[in-house]
Amino acid sequence: MKLSNYIRIVLVEPSHPGNVGSIARSMANMGIGNLALVASRDFPSPVASNRACGADWILDGASVYRSLDEAVEDCALVFGTTARRRSISWPTVSPEEAMSMAVEAGSRFAVVFGRERNGLENRELDCCNYMIRIDVDEDFPSMNLASAATILSYEFRKAAQGKRESELPEVDYATSEQLGGLIAHLEETLLLTEFLDGRSSLLIRKLRRLFNRSRLSREEVNILRGILTSVERKAGRKPPVRQSPDLGRE
Repeated sequence: MKLSNYIRIVLVEPSHPGNVGSIARSMANMGIGNLALVASRDFPSPVASNRACGADWILDGASVYRSLDEAVEDCALVFGTTARRRSISWPTVSPEEAMSMAVEAGSRFAVVFGRERNGLENRELDCCNYMIRIDVDEDFPSMNLASAATILSYEFRKAAQGKRESELPEVDYATSEQLGGLIAHLEETLLLTEFLDGRSSLLIRKLRRLFNRSRLSREEVNILRGILTSVERKAGRKPPVRQSPDLGRE
């Protein structure tokens, strides 16, 4: 797989089709073709096609999803973009750091852009391993969506230049879907042992952030889920039928 196929640009509920077209154009400029739209309000659109200026093949091949979880479930690394301060701090990196990190990981990854008006919601940030913050002037921090996507696409092209897929490390990182399964399993177990009382969503969000930051491999997720299953059994509960952890996976 070409390095340019590792990156997926994800737009969450884009409200202006012109932005979608402009982003497709900048992606084509940088040799990137994987575009995903989450609950897009107006797609396909002739306005998007006009703004794409010939990059219609990216719009024609764009995938449309109902939720961000679906759009990134096969990604081992997910970067969210934000301009707002949050009550819970996510690990934050610059565009250059993010794209260097992604290329070196050698796995499919996503760069997620939120709504033009208010960005990503906290529940969507839960899907992300890192936040990307573009260093802009504090007196005028608002940036056009297409401009932000162009910066990230350019930084990816810089980071990937001269790299060959055969030179990248072969690490079987857990995907976003597999990590989500671990978090759900952990929450069930903590409720069973009464560590949680059902009102600790903030704690679960912090635990999710911890695991996102840890960059677990598929084998590590399976080991942790095996441990949780043993706790459930010891607590006297017959665990529900789940996919058996593959503890012998190399």
